[in-house]
Amino acid sequence: MLPVVLFSSDARAAEPVPVYVTVIGEGSIRVLLSAGAIKPCDSLSGKPIFDGWLASGRTYVFSSSEIVVCERHTYGAMRAGDWLPDRWWRLRTTRTDDRVPWRSMDIVLYTDRR
Repeated sequence: MLPVVLFSSDARAAEPVPVYVTVIGEGSIRVLLSAGAIKPCDSLSGKPIFDGWLASGRTYVFSSSEIVVCERHTYGAMRAGDWLPDRWWRLRTTRTDDRVPWRSMDIVLYTDRR
């Protein structure tokens, strides 16, 4: 399968973007994160951020060099192999006060559903 690119290659962040991943539910799920708007997430054109297991009830912090992150995770009873389709998450900019922009990516994943 050929990788799909949605955004141009100039989608690089000026500085590393914090990526907060919160896992809600019971147990652990396998998560795959890569920097860039590439599908599938594990494409050779992607830039791997994380590939492993995350326990529920916690928020994990990663860093991305791109303003878009590709995410895929397992769920349900067969968490070793039941993967949901790849999804893109984009940088969200909010302001904590009028002078300082706050940039991050907030991803919420559920262990038992899509």
